[in-house]
Amino acid sequence: MSKKDKKQRHRAKREAKRKEMRRKASVSPIKRLAEARGELECWISDDFKSFGQLQIFVYKRGGGVSGIACFLIDRGVVGLKDAWTRLDVIPEEFEKMLETSEQTGIPLHQCGVEEARKWVAAGARWAHDNGMRLPKDWAKAAMMIDGVGDWHNADVSQFVKEFAGHPEDLRQRLIGEPLETFLQRKDIEIIFSDLAPYKDQKTGSYSDWGPLDELDEEDDEEPDDEALASLIPDEEIEALMARMAPGADIFTQKTKTYLLERGQEPSSQLFSAWQNLLMARLMAAAALQESPQEEIDDFTCQLLQGLSERVEEPRAAELQRAVEQVLEHLDADPQIMQREYLNSQRLEAAERPGLAGGSPDQAPTAISHQESEDTDKP
Repeated sequence: MSKKDKKQRHRAKREAKRKEMRRKASVSPIKRLAEARGELECWISDDFKSFGQLQIFVYKRGGGVSGIACFLIDRGVVGLKDAWTRLDVIPEEFEKMLETSEQTGIPLHQCGVEEARKWVAAGARWAHDNGMRLPKDWAKAAMMIDGVGDWHNADVSQFVKEFAGHPEDLRQRLIGEPLETFLQRKDIEIIFSDLAPYKDQKTGSYSDWGPLDELDEEDDEEPDDEALASLIPDEEIEALMARMAPGADIFTQKTKTYLLERGQEPSSQLFSAWQNLLMARLMAAAALQESPQEEIDDFTCQLLQGLSERVEEPRAAELQRAVEQVLEHLDADPQIMQREYLNSQRLEAAERPGLAGGSPDQAPTAISHQESEDTDKP
């Protein structure tokens, strides 16, 4: 193979990798977890007919992260009553959730993903057909079971035409017709109770809910799309950002030079983009010390997305453009971070003779730069 052909091949590889990095950075962590290879468990409660509700837990580990999706299905016209997700759930915590559910009188047993998918689809259809509001982002939670397919035609034979609960719950859920006409319907049995718990559709919090209260209290809601960085206190993020500033400033200047040489306009948010990337790399490497590089890269992308989502409009769009420029620069020069690390170690060793300046084996690397320019040598 000629030197020209090798360069074209590696240029194509770098471009494909850059597109993949952009795709990963734009995908929500829940979707990334849902698409990752890993272990999946589905648990479901018993006796839907007599209890009147069904609870489903879906737990998955893959791609360096773990999480759950929970569905609550009502046998009455409410149908799919609640759906939520949480990230960073370790196996021991999930086991505790199952124990808590059993202690509150709702034992669960394992089931196949097809059974879970069938019930979620049926609950969604029953709610829709009876004019009830579906839970916010329920489709996102359903990604954990690979979606529910054509839920408009799901089997709803085990559901009934009744509403049993708090009047305010009905008022907030009903969107298909005015409350006044709904209350006059003869085909639906209505049983109101002011003592019944319900979820406030505006705040997302439950009013004196029993079984799911402890489990749902840490529910990851929008608008930050379960950004993992949001789990870290703001003051700690600011401290880490300050530590990243000197390196971010150096790399910002290099990226500006790279872009200007190619006739591109550097983003005004390049410094922030580099800060976020350096911080995401540090956190991912610390959290997944024994993991394969691919998992660390995936986790870095998740953290980078989470850090970027902390920025409000109108800066958000410009920051996203800056992140793309940084990733483009890294694709074109994957050794840039390693070289800068080695240069800093040499300078430190020169200023403090007698002290080891570190070894190349300890140098940091860019995200996924396994293809080296060394292969371009004839």
